[in-house]
Amino acid sequence: MIWKNRRARHAPAPSPPPPAVLRPARASDAPRTDPTIADRYAHRTLVVGRLAVTAVTLVLIALLGRVLQLQVAPPPQVAELIGTQTSETALKGRRGPLLDRRGRVTASTGLAYTLFVDPLLIDDPMTFSERVGYTLGYDPAQIEQKIFRLRDRRYVVIDKRLDDRRMSLLSSFTIAGLGVRPYLVRHYPQGDLAGQVIGFTGAEERGVEGRGLEGIERLFDEHLRGEAGALTYLRDARRRPLWVRSAGYEPPTDGAALRLSLDMTIQAIAQRELAAACEEYDAESGQMVMMNPHTGEILAMANYPTFDPNDLKTARPAQWRNRCVTDVLEPGSTFKPFIWAAATDAGLAQPHEIFDCGPG
Repeated sequence: MIWKNRRARHAPAPSPPPPAVLRPARASDAPRTDPTIADRYAHRTLVVGRLAVTAVTLVLIALLGRVLQLQVAPPPQVAELIGTQTSETALKGRRGPLLDRRGRVTASTGLAYTLFVDPLLIDDPMTFSERVGYTLGYDPAQIEQKIFRLRDRRYVVIDKRLDDRRMSLLSSFTIAGLGVRPYLVRHYPQGDLAGQVIGFTGAEERGVEGRGLEGIERLFDEHLRGEAGALTYLRDARRRPLWVRSAGYEPPTDGAALRLSLDMTIQAIAQRELAAACEEYDAESGQMVMMNPHTGEILAMANYPTFDPNDLKTARPAQWRNRCVTDVLEPGSTFKPFIWAAATDAGLAQPHEIFDCGPG
């Protein structure tokens, strides 16, 4: 027994098992599925997809039909709200320019800006008035008084026409309740040169913006006046524009340019000499017409006193009239040369003959 245990103690150890070999799974190792079940799944998926596409298509067709119905024949409840969801902005066509015979601009149309406030958007009128007044150079007390006096309105004018300095300051100054409104304005770069001949147009606050009221501006008003356009857009509840349809835009048309026979250089000389003669002889008024004898074109038509169409407030309405063509004057001695020229041309008188006209 002892000997056997000794042999067992000295017996060799068993050898370790061989290492496992890993290999990738093959398609053949996957469990096999019944081809009948796979076909059923594919058919079910196809049917469900077709039903979903059909349902979505029917919903879209219904929505398009409803939209078409609302566009063509909306119910009375909807028809009442259609006009409240759109806004229209007028687009004014520019008035045509006036030029002299050499192409110098005597009248043109540009943009001006009105400064206004909306009292309903102002939380503290006192602070608002101080900021606007001290920044733009206005009296804060007057701004505050206007806001309190017209606090129920949405449009209170602070300055009818902003100058260039204040416009540059506004580019870097923003505050709730303050806004600017652009509008067309007529400008006369030659000042008082031929003021009575050129005339002027009405201002927007008179309800006849861009319409000629005196002179050439009135005589050729239809030729100079542009045609207004319109922009109709859909807006949200806060009156913010959403989009514009192609049919909602009508572009404006500018007026045609008009070239005059006047020469501004000759016009300036005529006005200077006429003013000097009227002042020398203490005349209340005077007129002068200069024309080309070969063509009959009017080169200058001067009136004294003159006025500047850019500043109508400083002129009396009597100064607006072009007395060279509106007033009736007796010919007097100024017409005798024309009678003498006609008589000599017809052979009824000789150049050396003398006629006694008596006291006349």
